[in-house]
Amino acid sequence: MQLISSSTHPGFLVAFSRAVKRCNPSSLGVYAARRTTKDRVFSYRWFCWAIFPRVYREYFRASATSMVSKIGTDEELFYSYFAGLADAEGNWQAHRIRKSQVHLEFRLFSTNRELLSAVKDQLTRRGFSCSVRLKERAGSHQHAVPLKKDYWLLSITKREDVVRLAIRLLAYSLHPEKIARMKFVLDHRTSRDWSALEKSWEALRKAVAEEVKLSKELARAEYDIFHQVKLGK
Repeated sequence: MQLISSSTHPGFLVAFSRAVKRCNPSSLGVYAARRTTKDRVFSYRWFCWAIFPRVYREYFRASATSMVSKIGTDEELFYSYFAGLADAEGNWQAHRIRKSQVHLEFRLFSTNRELLSAVKDQLTRRGFSCSVRLKERAGSHQHAVPLKKDYWLLSITKREDVVRLAIRLLAYSLHPEKIARMKFVLDHRTSRDWSALEKSWEALRKAVAEEVKLSKELARAEYDIFHQVKLGK
């Protein structure tokens, strides 16, 4: 059984490796790849892959909704699973609203509406207030590569719920950037004035952007070197 995922963020590569190694894969690796954007320029990213023993076949064939249903009765399993989703497609945000007030938010993106709905049901049972809505339609050209499927969004916007979720997931997260953002949320859980945290928030965002930029540059260099060797140049 093979698992493949991709990202431009080095934090995801770390999280993928940490998570997969817990399952004792037969082999594990990463390679650089490129694709053509709508503007006909090359975009570079990393692909992570792992091969698992056949004993994991049932796990990989299970639908996401059935998986959420099975683990929903176990608090530790649910939050561990949800932390994995948050590491892969989650986003912790801080915004300025009404001139100078602070708004904290958690977002989880997916093309699987049923998965987000199942997660929403489990969160609602645990007292969280959250919603699921369509973010973008398939074929949208807002991104470098047009979407092939509808893009859905689960969001939590109540400050107390965002803080409570950060406390829960921090113990299970394996993604360095997401951990940093959760710690930021917890450090500023009582902040009401945007000016008190604006500089630290922008510094965090800038650091993440620089990491992604460097990761893309490394992916491009790795891709070029591999194909030069492959072509015998």
